[in-house]
Amino acid sequence: MGKTNEEEKSKLRLAIDFVRGKWGTNQEYDDREESTPKNVDLKKAKSIYKGEFLKSGLIKNNIGLIGLGAVLLFIYVGNRFFCEWQFRTLNELDKKLKDARYDCLTYKSELMEISRQSKVKEKVRQEGMPLKESTVAPYSLD
Repeated sequence: MGKTNEEEKSKLRLAIDFVRGKWGTNQEYDDREESTPKNVDLKKAKSIYKGEFLKSGLIKNNIGLIGLGAVLLFIYVGNRFFCEWQFRTLNELDKKLKDARYDCLTYKSELMEISRQSKVKEKVRQEGMPLKESTVAPYSLD
């Protein structure tokens, strides 16, 4: 009878430990807690913060490739800014060209209006110039 009570008590202790999150003795629980991923991540973060990752062979052996990547990155960013600047300049010049075209059409229509024969007659009469309209038809000098 003594063994069954001991076995039941040990099973009961294991169930209580299971519910509480402990899997055995306190020492086993403490050992398991130290190997959790949180501690591993904390160690990695500390090594990065201290700069120990720069001492590793991976960084030392590939410093040229890392430098090339940095140079290409700067070229890429600079090219993007240059292209955006060119695009803005092109849009501004396009707007100026449209304005110039509209001005040209406006001046051309005003000139056509002023140079009509009826407008020229009226202007001559207003100015009091002694000009008369020709009665002879024009001819070409071939």
